Amino acid sequence: MDAGVLTEDQAAAGHSLAADYVRWQTARNRAQLGRERLDLVLLHNPERAHRGDRAALHAAMRDAFVVLEAEAAAGNVAGYGVATWAVWKKRGSRWGSCSPWPRKPRAAGTT
Repeated sequence: MDAGVLTEDQAAAGHSLAADYVRWQTARNRAQLGRERLDLVLLHNPERAHRGDRAALHAAMRDAFVVLEAEAAAGNVAGYGVATWAVWKKRGSRWGSCSPWPRKPRAAGTT
């Protein structure tokens, strides 16, 4: 909140995927590490950002990925992804059901 990248409500939630926060945190990590580029940035346990609101979670993840894609294009981040165990908590759950991105059809004969 002191840096102006989180609202009071976002800070109170204790976990944020807000685009401004992701952008700020990425720049802050580069400065703290004294590096021009981060090797990898992970959205850690993103499901904690919007507990129980799948639509809000997907929108927040999409917004965070847009920021990380811009950071990668600018050369500030070499790669990014998601780190979570939540996808494995439900029997039969698959990452595809948690992804904020639309599924791409697979070509015939591929797995």
